[in-house]
Amino acid sequence: MYQVPSTFWAKCCLLLSQATVEGHIGESNQLHPLVAFTMFLTFEARCYVVDGREHSKRLKQRYDDEAEHEDTVTEAVTPIEEPSKITNTTSSMIDLQAMQFVDIYKERTSSQRMNWKRCYDQGVKESKLTRYATISSLRVTYNEYKKRK
Repeated sequence: MYQVPSTFWAKCCLLLSQATVEGHIGESNQLHPLVAFTMFLTFEARCYVVDGREHSKRLKQRYDDEAEHEDTVTEAVTPIEEPSKITNTTSSMIDLQAMQFVDIYKERTSSQRMNWKRCYDQGVKESKLTRYATISSLRVTYNEYKKRK
């Protein structure tokens, strides 16, 4: 390892290369962490680069072969059929029933400001609002229902 003084923030700067590390390889069973890291970066990196190039060549060859094969083979394409129209009457009826429940509740309490919490609690109690998990989801759905109406 070459040690160079540093005048900036570090006490010293270590320069490591394959040549500087080779002297430390046969010294002992346990390598200095920086030496081991340098060995990994310098010796193994080349293997990864070579493997990557070979892998890329194989993939390119495979895709080229498949592209050539696709040109010669013609496949029969069948159009996708339109799915039958499925109506979910139960969910739309539940929505309509829930909205009617809210309408009736609003009419009964027309003299007061709409209390969504009480409306929701009463609807859950009477099993009319089973589809709504929160008060705000009921309020938003009702407002959208009124806009469409």
